[in-house]
Amino acid sequence: MTSEGRKAPDEPATQPLHVIPDRVGGWRVEREGAERPLSKHNSETAAEGAAVTVARDTDTPDVVVHDRYDRIRHTRP
Repeated sequence: MTSEGRKAPDEPATQPLHVIPDRVGGWRVEREGAERPLSKHNSETAAEGAAVTVARDTDTPDVVVHDRYDRIRHTRP
């Protein structure tokens, strides 16, 4: 961590990313524990692709995909 409490650029992210449906038909990518989504998408496929890309770029070990029926599955980047 930097002195301001932010993650250093080369420090791996340990909290998983979540792909979550929203109430209006879109999809969000969120870091577990974050206040705001990292991105918003029109389809689950686009959101999952974005989450996997972010996970690879930040050394995040897991992507959790939530579907509209409250089922979850894990994707490894």
